[in-house]
Amino acid sequence: MSEEKNDQLLPEENGNQQAGNQQDAAKEPTAEELAELNRLDMDEASMEKDADDIIDEIHEELASQSEKEEESQEAVPVFDQKKYGQYTLGQLADELRDVMDQYPIMRIKPFVDQLKRLFDRKFKQARQEAYEQYIEANEGSGQGFEFKSNEKEVFDNLYREFRRRLSDARKTYHEQLQANKAKKEAIIEELKALVRGEITTETGKLFEKFKELKAAWKEVGSVPKQDYRHLWNTFKYWEEQFFDIIHLDREYRKKAYEENLEQKQKIIDRAKELLEWDNVMKAFRELQFLHKKWKEDTGPVAPEHRESIWQEFKAITKQIHDKRRSYFAQLKELRKKDWERKEQLTAELKEIAALNPENHKEWQKLIRKVNEIHGQFFTGFRAPESLLEEFRTYLREFNRNKNRFYKGFKAQQRENLKRKNQLIEEVHGLKEAEDLKAAMERCKQIREEWKEIGFVPLKHSKSIWEEFKAACKEFYDVYYSKVKEEISQEYQNYLNKKQYLAELKEKFKNEEEPLSMELIDELTAKWKELGDVPEKVRFINSKFHRFINSLYRRLNIDEKQLRHLRYRNMLNDWKENGLTRKLENERRFIRDKIENLEHQIQQAENNLAFFKTADDNNPLLVEMRKKIDKQKEQLETWKEKLQIIREYI
Repeated sequence: MSEEKNDQLLPEENGNQQAGNQQDAAKEPTAEELAELNRLDMDEASMEKDADDIIDEIHEELASQSEKEEESQEAVPVFDQKKYGQYTLGQLADELRDVMDQYPIMRIKPFVDQLKRLFDRKFKQARQEAYEQYIEANEGSGQGFEFKSNEKEVFDNLYREFRRRLSDARKTYHEQLQANKAKKEAIIEELKALVRGEITTETGKLFEKFKELKAAWKEVGSVPKQDYRHLWNTFKYWEEQFFDIIHLDREYRKKAYEENLEQKQKIIDRAKELLEWDNVMKAFRELQFLHKKWKEDTGPVAPEHRESIWQEFKAITKQIHDKRRSYFAQLKELRKKDWERKEQLTAELKEIAALNPENHKEWQKLIRKVNEIHGQFFTGFRAPESLLEEFRTYLREFNRNKNRFYKGFKAQQRENLKRKNQLIEEVHGLKEAEDLKAAMERCKQIREEWKEIGFVPLKHSKSIWEEFKAACKEFYDVYYSKVKEEISQEYQNYLNKKQYLAELKEKFKNEEEPLSMELIDELTAKWKELGDVPEKVRFINSKFHRFINSLYRRLNIDEKQLRHLRYRNMLNDWKENGLTRKLENERRFIRDKIENLEHQIQQAENNLAFFKTADDNNPLLVEMRKKIDKQKEQLETWKEKLQIIREYI
């Protein structure tokens, strides 16, 4: 791409740009708070609901989450606007391909949607720049303009493949939801039969059968959202009926009622703690979790306590909701003030758009000022569409005036072209200098002078930049050939690694080239032997590890081993690039997982102690032991990861 171009101030939101310059801007709310505030704007009455309505809203949200429960356990990619904003069209297409390969297809839709919006915006900008250059080169005529992009064709093909795979995955998942629904309906029918006495069993086995049904209910996965509440209400109804009709073992029923009452009271105590939390969004999410626990993890209590215990929990729910309502009322007031600030910024932009300076220096001042206003405008709360459009209108007016000025700036551009040609000649002369170190310093000064000169005529922009780069490269070649002994060993390592990587890529272009794990280990070992490189060029390590990952994919190895190799490769990449903090964070995360699993296993094994006299073939005991064995397998995997990462820290 050409070194020089007329930078356009595009009306795109950038929440981070120049945030430090804003002394009077409101504190930026989180994305979650903004989404909730927008939702409340669309439903003003939602903040005035009584306790029953609030409970219904929470339970409706739990029903919505029922379809997402299983998939939420999978990893999800994070969209970094700042990072991907610097990517080229080709890099964005590569990122889409990598994400589709690495993550579950149903978990990446929000990420892919953002990536596509960014790609479309960059493509539109690239097309507009190409069109403006075409207009400039053809004396104002756009007739015959065409803009082709191989990157867009690649991206569009990948996106169509993503849509197809997503559709297939959703179909499969919805079929699973229906199957789970059928399983829960069957469990309810069995519970009905148990309550009605249609299942003949010994008195001592009656409760065992009930436990089996309840355990089976919990084991069934997600169900369709529209069926969640009905299934749960029906199951709970027959669960209460079971307890109400049992007279044969009053001692057991009394104990069960007491345990359930104790569990519900703990939930209420936890809900009371939420009233003290400052983060109302987090508190409300925790409240939703408590309602889920109340619904799904606790059983019925004695009839004389059912209404009072529920009313107590409902009252606390209302208090938390009222606190949330008060917070968002304050947030709305902050938004109002922030909108007033944005209106003032729009008025400032309107005044600037009406100006028409006559020299380059004044235009640069205005550009910097508009950049500052632009950055301030897109912080804080999102502006109303009418204000946003007004701001963009003045921004476009400013850009039109700016472009009009620079299109008439031919004389200055010709002078700039002359000065840049003189610098190129001077760089050529530096090759003959006796004091190459001084010549290198002068070359650096010339590069800085080059940056300060400014634009040249568009038809010369690319060619003169390429000529300047070539002249500098020739000088550097002479310089490094004569003072090679002064080049740091690390930089020489970089050159060696760069050449080595190029040779490997050329060699393994051929899919038939023999490949094995031993060979990959040898390639990696040789790469390490080439030594460290300077910090500013450590990207070469990431390129190598991406290449090694591509070789792994060509080997016919199982998925578990492949994930293991990729994990080591990722840790290698972090270590070689000096990302020690990421390594520490990863180790901390693994330790937490190990501690959590050990706690779960210990708790489960303690629970088994209560069944010492039970039959070893009891289905509940068998299921509990299977669960413990699975957790132990997971624990061993995490311990292996911890051992691996210790090698890198």
